[in-house]
Amino acid sequence: MDERESSDAEAPEEQSGRQFGQVFIRDVEEEYRTYANVCGILFTQDDVLFHFGLKDPASPRSADGVAKVYLTIPHAKRLYFAMGALIADYEEMYGEITEEVALQETEGPQETGVDEQTPPKTDTERKV
Repeated sequence: MDERESSDAEAPEEQSGRQFGQVFIRDVEEEYRTYANVCGILFTQDDVLFHFGLKDPASPRSADGVAKVYLTIPHAKRLYFAMGALIADYEEMYGEITEEVALQETEGPQETGVDEQTPPKTDTERKV
């Protein structure tokens, strides 16, 4: 048995990662992680592009790109349903997300006492 067959045969609980529905996603050392607070979305007949960026509160009309993620249209639709379920769960736990909150984020610097460069911490995770 070669090394690849051996690693594929490992039980998920022996690996570092998370189970999402029927898929176990392994953590890998080279995995790229980042934070974004803005996202532009484009699509073609074949795929969807999510262009994530980091907007500085002092410059509300521009952002530095941090990642581009391409999804097929069927995967984008699965993400659409998963995000709807996640938001419903979030609002059930913490209350309705209001339009005013979304607008404040686009109007420029606000005195909130929160460091907007720090990713939010979550205590729940949606398994899809």
